[in-house]
Amino acid sequence: MTDIKKLEKKIGFTFTKPSLIQSALTHESYLNEHEITHDSYERLEFFGDAILEFVASEYIYKHFKKIREGRLTEIRAALVRTETLAKCAKKLELGTYLQLSKGEEANNGRLNDNILADAVEALIAVIYLDKGIEASRRFFDNFLREEVEEIVTKELFVDPKSKFQEFVQEKLKVTPQYKLIAEKTEGSDTVFTMGLYVSDKLISEGDGKNKKIAERNAAINALGKLSEL
Repeated sequence: MTDIKKLEKKIGFTFTKPSLIQSALTHESYLNEHEITHDSYERLEFFGDAILEFVASEYIYKHFKKIREGRLTEIRAALVRTETLAKCAKKLELGTYLQLSKGEEANNGRLNDNILADAVEALIAVIYLDKGIEASRRFFDNFLREEVEEIVTKELFVDPKSKFQEFVQEKLKVTPQYKLIAEKTEGSDTVFTMGLYVSDKLISEGDGKNKKIAERNAAINALGKLSEL
């Protein structure tokens, strides 16, 4: 196991329940190759997702008092999406602490946004279970609050699929379409690649752990190509 002390120093916590933090950093695929007593991060990820939604909702509600409910939901959704959480994981170099199978190692699992995002949620669960809600708030303030500010300032909460569709319909009078390009298994995870087409022309591609996320990523990539349409 990689030295957790370095991670503790980065996030400002010393864990008292080592089995939990080990689980938070263990991918399901690793269990198939090793006899270990702790679990993978999947259950912790489930719980951490709920803790993050609560802490994020609380912060957004208190700090953006003039924004209506629908927009608040969009801001939170932009924060907890895979790309944003993976960005947080990369700041913490969380990938270097992960226990992965040989297959995930070969597939660059330490740089995989889906795995990194899941690990962040699992880490948040451990912080809550080990230190409580105040510590979870502190982690949010230190590593995710600035992401919220950027999302609001740059209006990154606006749904990219809707934004791209509005542009294309207004300019070209057609509706963009999404089609499955590839579906592959990476360890215990499935990654979908969706293509975004305008008048049967492939404009961009996007990956994700489900088709909805992959479509959203394809739309984000397409928004950077509006001048080409």
